[in-house]
Amino acid sequence: MARPLWEDSLNRLLALVSSRRAIPVASVIVLMLSSSPASGAGYFLSDLRFPDPDAHSTLAYGINASGDVVGEYELLDHSTNAYIIYGFRRDPNGIFFRISIDPIPSQRYTRARGINDAGDIVGYAQAANGVIDGFLREPNNNFTVVDITVGGTQVNGINTAGDLVGQFFDGISANERGFLKVGSVVTAFDLEPGAKAYSKYTAAYGVNATGQVTGLFYDQDVAGSPGSKAHGFLRDATGVFTTLDVPGALYTFAFGINGNGEIVGAYLDGVATHGFVRDVTGAYITVDVPGSLRTEVHGIADDGRIVGFYDDVNNVIHGFVGTPVLIIAQQMKQLIAPLKLPAGLATSLDAKLEQAAEALTEEGAPNVRSACGRLRAFLNEVHAQTGKKLSDAQMTALITAGDSIRATIGCL
Repeated sequence: MARPLWEDSLNRLLALVSSRRAIPVASVIVLMLSSSPASGAGYFLSDLRFPDPDAHSTLAYGINASGDVVGEYELLDHSTNAYIIYGFRRDPNGIFFRISIDPIPSQRYTRARGINDAGDIVGYAQAANGVIDGFLREPNNNFTVVDITVGGTQVNGINTAGDLVGQFFDGISANERGFLKVGSVVTAFDLEPGAKAYSKYTAAYGVNATGQVTGLFYDQDVAGSPGSKAHGFLRDATGVFTTLDVPGALYTFAFGINGNGEIVGAYLDGVATHGFVRDVTGAYITVDVPGSLRTEVHGIADDGRIVGFYDDVNNVIHGFVGTPVLIIAQQMKQLIAPLKLPAGLATSLDAKLEQAAEALTEEGAPNVRSACGRLRAFLNEVHAQTGKKLSDAQMTALITAGDSIRATIGCL
């Protein structure tokens, strides 16, 4: 027997909602945007920590459309009392998987930096001899080593077509150079599209489906040398570069780009390190985790979800996924229509969800307490109408969706 049309529609929406669940609820906070006055601004932040008692810091670098997140974590080796760095993938259900590269012997670390919608993961690892090798990991756990030169290669990003970006050490010129690899064709570049004549450090970090590339470069001979300054860059599909500088920043780093052309990164202002989102108009929006002196945003999905990390007061690094407030509000407005409920019940349930959405998009900051109250009233009515105007299947679907949204916004 075929499933009702409403069930197919709602199942698709439930999959969308569940991929944004905050895990655990206690870690949910509102990640503020300090330079965006629009209502509905901000993100609901879900803290990421690799679930091992010996795990220390966790850093998130990439996210795809399904909600898979990749990054790295530090694990204490009790035999040496030192930390080993492993890569990870966290699936949309919150389950973590370690990434470690077998083809590279006696590796010192593995870093997973990017993931595309097909589930291909890229990053780099360092072997015992100190050489850094890039890698491509397919969903079947097949690893391919990616070396642009024997001097060391880091692969930082991958798009839906499988194009790779990163950086490599050029032993001839002694430069760290950015690259774009399309199939077997590698385009290397040193970036200095301005007043300075040369840069010895250029790194590409993100690439989207249209071939736009983001990254950073230093405007003096070497990274960190006296007087050197870091800038972000955007390289379009034709190879034209644009320098990216957050107004007033001392350093700007551009790490990720989505299919819409929104760019994420970090900047230093002399006091702290702040994350940023650069929208399609070129406006910069500062992203800060409250109480932290360092917030970095490294990846952004096409729907606006962001990933990155921040330092807490104990200098432990936490990964995070930030879900835009507007996405949550939109989810609530889409719950009822697919069910084709009796008009009176549909209107009543819709009204409660609309009120919850309005509370989240209030001017200034989301009114989470009010939104949680309206969601509780919504769930109470769903329970009361089960077996009357709602079937058991409809009740289960709505309760699951409501609980997932409550978890995402941090309702107690």
